[in-house]
Amino acid sequence: MRGKTRNTIVTRKTRSAKEPENPFRLNSLNFLEGLNSECNSAMIVSFSHYPVICMLTFQIKSLQHSIVKYCQKLRTSAQFRKKEDCLIVCGKKIIQELPKAYKLKSIFLLKDEKLKRSPEKKYLVTEGILRKITNQKNPEPYAAIVEMPHFKDLSITRLLICDEIKDPGNMGTLMRTALGLGFDAIFLLNDCVDPYNEKVINASKGALFSIPIIRGNWEYLLEFRDSHKLKLYQADLGGDSFLELNMDDSIGLILGSESHGTSKNAKKHATKLTIPMTKKTESLNVAVAGGILMFHVSTLCQKI
Repeated sequence: MRGKTRNTIVTRKTRSAKEPENPFRLNSLNFLEGLNSECNSAMIVSFSHYPVICMLTFQIKSLQHSIVKYCQKLRTSAQFRKKEDCLIVCGKKIIQELPKAYKLKSIFLLKDEKLKRSPEKKYLVTEGILRKITNQKNPEPYAAIVEMPHFKDLSITRLLICDEIKDPGNMGTLMRTALGLGFDAIFLLNDCVDPYNEKVINASKGALFSIPIIRGNWEYLLEFRDSHKLKLYQADLGGDSFLELNMDDSIGLILGSESHGTSKNAKKHATKLTIPMTKKTESLNVAVAGGILMFHVSTLCQKI
């Protein structure tokens, strides 16, 4: 390969007639010329005569722009997030600290600046657009479209299993607690709240991005249990005190909803345990109960 490697900013009007008739370059330039007129620039990394598009920068001022509507739908529709395999993330710290498993597709900023991670597209937007994208009155000047990760070959000895937990605040708090107490992953059974619901993300303070999230039905959970040799325990008022149990080395802890408790499948496949309480109250908030049980498990296993 001859010639020096060079980085070049290419805009709509910079094509030279002397450039080689390389199909890749022509396709790249045709692509750029076909962009929306609001596109400011595209970064082309050229290795001699072979360019690769790295990042596109757009400036958007209209609240009715298609990308704004797309972000709104990602934020509000779990079904659409699943279909697109993407979600909206807000806040500079959370975005900068996202694990590499979360691919950064687009970022929205109030002003251009150098980023620690390069997205595929960069959008310079107004405060009004950021408010609409994030649904926050005073949003940080950072929001992003992130590709959902798909975790494989996990090593699991501590698994939190959420069974029909539908309250976003409780779910987010459990995620934050599980991460802090050394659990390896979280398994969400199908009837749980969507983990990428904006209220779950806010309640977790970004913790859900640092712990693997697995979703599936009971059949898949039982397969997962067998492959990782987990002993299942469930929080249940009719169980023995958790202080009296000698837990196995690899544990799956099942927590159910406050209103209905754990499901019939949980009662069938898991050992019951309870938190001793006075008779002045019937039950604890699931996030509080989960925190107590996870702390006990982690202490027994010297995970903290």
